[in-house]
Amino acid sequence: MTAYLLTRPETWTLCTLLHLPVQPGSVLNDWLGEGEKSASGFAINDCLETLAGKGYYHPTDDKQPIAAALLSCLVLASIDAAETTVIIRRAGHSDLSRFAQAGDGVMQFGMDEEHLALHPVKRLGEMAGGILPAWFSCSRTKEHLPVELPLGAFLLFKQACAQSDLAAADSDFSSVAFKTSDLLEEFTTKTVWMDIFNAEGVRGVPSVEQMPLKEYLDELLSMGFLKQKVNGVLEIGKAGKLLADVISDADLCTLSISQHIWEGDFPETASFLQGAGRLFLINMKPGEVSIQQLSNLKAGNLWIEKLLAKGAAAHYDSYIIPSVPNPPEGMNI
Repeated sequence: MTAYLLTRPETWTLCTLLHLPVQPGSVLNDWLGEGEKSASGFAINDCLETLAGKGYYHPTDDKQPIAAALLSCLVLASIDAAETTVIIRRAGHSDLSRFAQAGDGVMQFGMDEEHLALHPVKRLGEMAGGILPAWFSCSRTKEHLPVELPLGAFLLFKQACAQSDLAAADSDFSSVAFKTSDLLEEFTTKTVWMDIFNAEGVRGVPSVEQMPLKEYLDELLSMGFLKQKVNGVLEIGKAGKLLADVISDADLCTLSISQHIWEGDFPETASFLQGAGRLFLINMKPGEVSIQQLSNLKAGNLWIEKLLAKGAAAHYDSYIIPSVPNPPEGMNI
């Protein structure tokens, strides 16, 4: 089975009959909370009938009426302490995967307007090796030393890569130099989304107006990520060229992964960049970015395994017990 598909009435029925401790922030709490208005007006007997038709419920089995694998999914979905989101982007397309975790158990799940999809629970080690695509490897050896940059400086470098690509296209690839004024103007326009995170109080994320752009520019120049050609004209420097080649690759694939631990105050967030025969890990920290080139896919899987291990140690103590909503007239219980 690829996934269990449950409607909200079916989910309410199972939560109520199993007396599941649905925690705030859990998958089931989010799913049922979105449909509070539709939680009433359904018949439990009808839901049990549809669950039996799907093979999820076996009324004649006194020992195991609910499929054991579905029980594992529901328990994890009700008490998960960590959630990991994975977004993979390539050639203008993106795919989203979400994983709930409690201890060593990890479960992929999804939601749409009609159904909650719960995939069978897997162990941490089994899941860790399946998040990065098998083709997400590299043919180039490790060439780039690990480095750390302020978040704003890294974003400024990404915009510099875009300006370099634009300059190449405009000059029929005869020049990759660009004006400092164009870089700063485009950065201010393209990075306005940062103000949203700043307004939400995300630690280490300043507003665009608060960013010391001159300091970021000077740091990129001093580290060799950017190079000053003549007054007011820049190009990508030697230290930044490998990363720029990856960022500017037309076939670049990005896998972004973020883990939210309910007891934590800053989500662990990173992106794997695969392009130009290289694999980079960009790890986001409060106000800072760590840049590391990986020599093989195994190193990436090891990083993900360590990330999930943090989720295994997380916990969430508070919980609520869902109750059946006030039954309308004629509701069967």
